[in-house]
Amino acid sequence: MSNVIGGCLCGKINYSISSTLKNLLICHCDHCKKISGSAFSLNFIVKEEDIKLDGEPKVYTDAGDSGNPVYRSFCSDCGSPLFARINSAPNRVVLKAGTLSDITAYKPVAEIYCSKSLNWLPEMPGTAKKETA
Repeated sequence: MSNVIGGCLCGKINYSISSTLKNLLICHCDHCKKISGSAFSLNFIVKEEDIKLDGEPKVYTDAGDSGNPVYRSFCSDCGSPLFARINSAPNRVVLKAGTLSDITAYKPVAEIYCSKSLNWLPEMPGTAKKETA
């Protein structure tokens, strides 16, 4: 699938992706739980050059589980988290899959930071289980 589109809740920031999205990841780390406001986060790793942004996100910097900086881009109006940049993945962004206009065609292939998974969550069948990204 190419020319995938998405954006924030209020529509101030939109994006299109020119490459095929693959490898949808479920992340159970504490930071993803907080930024998503949920029990986990769904993410794609995308080449930065493949994303075309319409609108200017605000950036919040914090430290990831590794202690290294994470640059989190979000809409300053509605607060929707859009993507993050991390130093360990240069020229890539961690795209929040929930911001896609249509996510129905994608299924998770892996879960990361599984030791942080909530004990009441069922296992996702068919996903590889990893402790780190």
